[in-house]
Order: sequence, then C-alpha cells, then structure tokens
Amino acid sequence: MVSSRKELFRLLVIATLFVCSSILVWQLWTTTVTNNGMHILELTPLSMTNQSHAHSLAMEKLVGITCERKIRQMCHETSLKKAKAICKRRNKTKPMFPNVLLLIVFNHDFVNLIEMLEFLYRPHFSKIAYCGPATQRVLNILRQYDVLYLASNLYTHIRTAKVIDCHRNLFLMNLNVTGYLQIHDDVLLYPWNLRNYDLKRIWYTRDWQHIGAYGDMQSNKQIGHEGQVLSEWGAIPSWVYPEDNLPKLMRLYNKILHNKKTNPGAVMSRCHERLKRHLHGDYTIRFSQADIFYLPRRLARDYLAVINAFLEEDIFLEISIPTALDCIEDSEKHVELPFAHLHGTTGDRDKVWLDYENRTRNIPYFHPFKLGPLLKGDFKTKVRFCHHLFPQFLKWWRQMHPVANDQIEHLIDHGGFYMAKKSFVDDSDAILRT
Repeated sequence: MVSSRKELFRLLVIATLFVCSSILVWQLWTTTVTNNGMHILELTPLSMTNQSHAHSLAMEKLVGITCERKIRQMCHETSLKKAKAICKRRNKTKPMFPNVLLLIVFNHDFVNLIEMLEFLYRPHFSKIAYCGPATQRVLNILRQYDVLYLASNLYTHIRTAKVIDCHRNLFLMNLNVTGYLQIHDDVLLYPWNLRNYDLKRIWYTRDWQHIGAYGDMQSNKQIGHEGQVLSEWGAIPSWVYPEDNLPKLMRLYNKILHNKKTNPGAVMSRCHERLKRHLHGDYTIRFSQADIFYLPRRLARDYLAVINAFLEEDIFLEISIPTALDCIEDSEKHVELPFAHLHGTTGDRDKVWLDYENRTRNIPYFHPFKLGPLLKGDFKTKVRFCHHLFPQFLKWWRQMHPVANDQIEHLIDHGGFYMAKKSFVDDSDAILRT
C-alpha cells in the first residue's frame, strides 16, 4: 500500500510538471507573426528551457517517446526485457556535454524525426534546440513535445530553412552555455569522439573538394586553392550558387567595406581584413559545407554581427556560415574536424557499410544518414541502423555504466538487434553474412 501511494505521488508530480511545461510552450506558440507569407514563431527569452536532464528523460513517457517502444519500433525483434535493460542503462547516462547546446536543423518540415533524435542525443546533451520551417503542419506536430524549436524563413531560391535566422534568434537569448554545436538532421553524430575537442575554439570541417577554394566576385568565378578556375559562378543554377547570387554578394561586400570605413576596428572591419588576407584580395568569399560546426559562446556576439549582413541579402548558408566563421577568427585557430561527408553516387555511399566500424571508429560524425526511411520501416535502413549504428551508442552507455550480467552485454557482443530474415542485393549484402 505504501509503495503504491509513493508511485501515485510520483506520477502526480510528473503530471504537474508536464502541465506547467505545456502551458508555457502553448503561450509561446499562440503568438505568431507573418513574414513573407510564412508563419514565424515570435521567440522571446521565455523560450529558454531550464529543464533538468532527469526531467527531460522523464518527459519522454508523458509524450509517448518511451525508450522501450522506440527500440522495438526501430529494431523490432528486440524483446521487451532486453529493451528495458538497454533503456535502464541509457537513462542513467550523464550528459557528456552538459553546457553545450546541440542545435539540430531541419531543412524541410521533417519534425516527425524529433522522437528519434531525442532518443539518440538527449543522454549526451541536456540542452537541445531544433530549427526549421514553421508551417501549420510543423506547429501541429510540435504540440506533442516539450522542446525548444526556433522557426525559420525560407531561402527564396531553394525553399529550404534559412538556418541563420535560427542562429540569430538563439544567440539573442544569451543562454548560459559554453557553446553551440549545430548539425543537420541527416548528420549522424558520435558525441564520444568529440570529448577531447577544445570548447573554447571553433570546430569546422571543409569539404575536401573545396579546401582553400573561394569565390571571386569580380571575375564571377569559383577559384581552387592552386588558382585554377573551378567554374563560372552562377553559370549553372545549383544548390549553393543561384543565378541571382552575384548581385547579392556584391551588395554584401560593399556593406562590409562601408562598415569598415565608418567603424574601423569593429567586427566587420576585422572581417574584411581576414577575408582579404586569406582569400587573395577584395571581393572574395568562402564557400563550403554547413552541415556541422561548433561555435563557442565567446564568439557568438561577433558571429551575430556578421551574420546579420548575410541575412539581409538572403545569402545561402553554405556561403554565409563558412565565410562568417573565417570573419570572426583566423581559420588557423579553428579545430579541424575530420571530414566525414560521403560524396558520390548512392552505390559509392553504400560501400561504406562493408567496413563501417573501422571507417567510423574515430570520426565525430557521419553524413548523410537519412532517418526518415527508418521510421517508414525501410528494410535496408533498419539493418544498417540496428546492426551498425545503434550498437555504437550502446557500447558507450555500457562503458559509462558497467553492470554485471546485464542483458545489454549479450546484445552488444553478439551481433546487433535486428536479426534479418531476408537479404537484399547491393554492396551491403555482405554485412548480413558476417
């Protein structure tokens, strides 16, 4: 009787916390403004969440993101007993980065992935925020969750989330964090391989194809690190370089020069000096990936000053972000992340699964890995996730909380979770025969 009363009291406390949190989130959602035909959340410092890590994990049961259900949904041949053993270990894991805010970006309205992302990353990061479009569909889905979501406009030429909108709103909140780690939803992060990185420095990785490359506005060309012409800038409309980019970039650079004259020594003045020094003269701009980077809080104010100029001109993120990072601190001081983008055809990307464990042992991330097909039950994605990806997370949880004779030990040591009853024909077929 006593234990049942304690359990009832515990449930009442959790329910009260949930109701209070829901009221706060609802108040934030009820105020929207319209910008360029898009419903944008009016974000204020009230958006800041002070939830404890334990509360974040407890909230999962109330909103239906139960750990056991998620495991069995993804890797459906895992027994309930084993799922509970895994979740017990997961929920006791202390966050690896308690003072780093993880910002996860949705280019499109794929917010149904929040459950999966919370499941993987909440044990490692007690502070998580999301960024993406704010369509009515998105707002309806978000009402299920107790998360911080920053709304974004769309780039006019590509109709994807204007990520630096979210950066501006997030940094204006002035949260008490050490820094901000941004990833896109198709970047699979391995937090344990980031533990020894310096949290006081920028982390970034340049696309190996574009190391040392830059855009020359005056000649309207993309220039390689050896001075070779890579392409005519904007000659072919693309993901990064739309036809109308050049006039935007010219206006942007003229603003940088004007600010240098009117405010010598200010952030934009230093920005110009760095760009001119590193990119071989005036009217040059950086371009590279923007799927993952880390910004220490000490540089957030400078980053904000630079990024506002890019926002005004609707400059795409794979130009604005790498250029802004070069602007605010010399690139020689950045921590260079190992480049782990898989370029090429689908067949080329499939080959990584033949030697996945070795290829990913020391890298901090893997891109791209689309979680959407996993939620839809795609067989190939399930095999890759349950045989290869998920065991890596479990090994870390086991390392943090060793328990003798735990059910999780057998799972990790004997070949994964999703024991496939059929195979598929592609380069990954070999993994099912090992």
